[in-house]
Amino acid sequence: MKNRAAEAAYPRFEARTTGTERMNGGRLSFAMRYRPLAARLLAAVLGLALCAMDGHGESPWSHPLLAGHLQAEAEDVDAFEVRMKWREAVRDSPDRFVTGFLVEETDTETLRDYYFDEEDRHLDEHERAALGIEEKDWTFPAVTRAPEYTRPTTASVKRAAPPHAADRASVPLLALSSLNEAVLRAEDATGLFNPAKGVRRIGVRRGFEAPVVVRGGEATEGAWRTRDDGGWLWALRIQSPGAIGVRLFFPVVDLPEGGAVFVYNAADPGEALGPYRAIPEGDQGLWTGTIFGDETLVELRLPADVDRGAAALEIESVAHQYVDPVADETLKRAGECHLDVSCYEAWQNEADAVAGIGTMGGSAMLWCSGALVSGGDSGEELFLTAYHCVNESNAPNTELYWFHQTDACGGRAPALSGVPRTEGGADFLVGQPDMTFGDVTLMRLRQTPPPGVRRLGWSSGPQAIGQEVATIHHPSGSFKRISFGGVEEMQAGSFRNPDAYYRVVWSEGSTEPGSSGAPLLTMDGGLLIGQLHGGEASCARPDAPDYYGQFRVSYPLLEPWLRFSRKEREIDEDVNRDGVVDARDLQLVINVVLGIPLPAGITEDDADVNNDGIVNALDIQQVINALLSGSNDNG
Repeated sequence: MKNRAAEAAYPRFEARTTGTERMNGGRLSFAMRYRPLAARLLAAVLGLALCAMDGHGESPWSHPLLAGHLQAEAEDVDAFEVRMKWREAVRDSPDRFVTGFLVEETDTETLRDYYFDEEDRHLDEHERAALGIEEKDWTFPAVTRAPEYTRPTTASVKRAAPPHAADRASVPLLALSSLNEAVLRAEDATGLFNPAKGVRRIGVRRGFEAPVVVRGGEATEGAWRTRDDGGWLWALRIQSPGAIGVRLFFPVVDLPEGGAVFVYNAADPGEALGPYRAIPEGDQGLWTGTIFGDETLVELRLPADVDRGAAALEIESVAHQYVDPVADETLKRAGECHLDVSCYEAWQNEADAVAGIGTMGGSAMLWCSGALVSGGDSGEELFLTAYHCVNESNAPNTELYWFHQTDACGGRAPALSGVPRTEGGADFLVGQPDMTFGDVTLMRLRQTPPPGVRRLGWSSGPQAIGQEVATIHHPSGSFKRISFGGVEEMQAGSFRNPDAYYRVVWSEGSTEPGSSGAPLLTMDGGLLIGQLHGGEASCARPDAPDYYGQFRVSYPLLEPWLRFSRKEREIDEDVNRDGVVDARDLQLVINVVLGIPLPAGITEDDADVNNDGIVNALDIQQVINALLSGSNDNG
């Protein structure tokens, strides 16, 4: 999304870096969220990076829901500033969401969290906890999580498509009118559809004159017949002339036991999706994955021992894909400055974590970028992108395209139809709908990615001005590219919230619509530190900036999903193993950093508190955080 010059004072938002998950998984008490001056001075002496939520935030009057609640509580609305707004899924009900606000009382610098349900009702602490919504820790250390370059052996593999049960020639055809693609492409070229860098439109949604309804043993379109095994079969061909690919939307899938829906490429029976047996709980309908062709064959199959009148199925609309990213590439729709990621061997592990995102947004078929990230204890497949790409409404219909890249440096790019896909959608977990605060979405995939997919590591630490960075992305929905540049200082008045974003200028390569959501990566270790929000950069404007939401700003929201237990992380602040965490443990870590010999029985491995392979300021900070927590029990 394009940045806008700030029209009002937006918050300075520098995430704190001195809290942590405590040794027993506890949280900082509310009172401890503001560190004593001594802690600040100690950290400063040790050279730790400390940040604070300073500066000016948004007025609660910009958020009527929050302002109304403050008024109802007889609070002075003008005495507060909004530091963060987010949407979050209820832990055990991913189809239910709450809206959260982080608010600062400006006179006392006290932070408060406010939560509201989907009926705009304020949730107190007990109601929030009952929903599984954790209290956020707005103070945290600069946590680093290593990438994961091995995949589980249980990863799914592509299975053979079931054969057609119907003879295509005998199946009735429902054909839509031809689509005027020239008008759509003209809109895309002039920016009428999407004037900002963000999603790339690759298709449009098309409705029927009336929905296709199969109910009570009757059908408004298509035809029933009995199968050779005595079961029932309803079939219909649907054509959207000239489409490169199509998706179908089912608002109703209510089948008796043993019933299933399959969707085929009518011209290539080997391409099939399904079985679809029901709409996932909480979803408002079911989008199939993409069939690459302009004609699909839909089959509803029922076993012989059920009444066909018990089945209910509706097809409401078709998504018509008119953009072929590979063919468009030959027409130079993606700029000539883009760098083929296959030419950079050192970045192949990171490239294997990045995917293109196909999703339905309103009336359009959209494209963005994103990446699988190293997750938490649950082993869930967690995918990070921008909120303006994927949110709570369209996460269920996402499909991810993996390894859409050339087979060798300068080689041929595969067709989208030929790369592995993860369909079945995702569950939206948490994100920031107000672009002021970072523009991020974390979602959980419902299906396992294909073998060979990696997980990116990440860092919640602050990044310095001048730091070199990279991004891996799908410009204009084309095959995977890489760009290199550096973090630059925000220019006054140039962006809505300069402390929630990184300003990046590219020295090699660039980005385009379709790149949105792509990860910003450190040059050392390829760690994710942000996701692409938008900007003016392009091959035609090589010196223009892009803006990436800072991972460190969003981290308190993401942390409950990315968290690893103490056992998994092997964090142990009790360096000398005497049963307490105290100043002696801190001194031992400092001694290693300063090169001072350790006493007998203590090794540098003992001082590597966070177990990342190096003893540095992060280990010192980890011990300080344990001391500040008020706990000295190493149980």
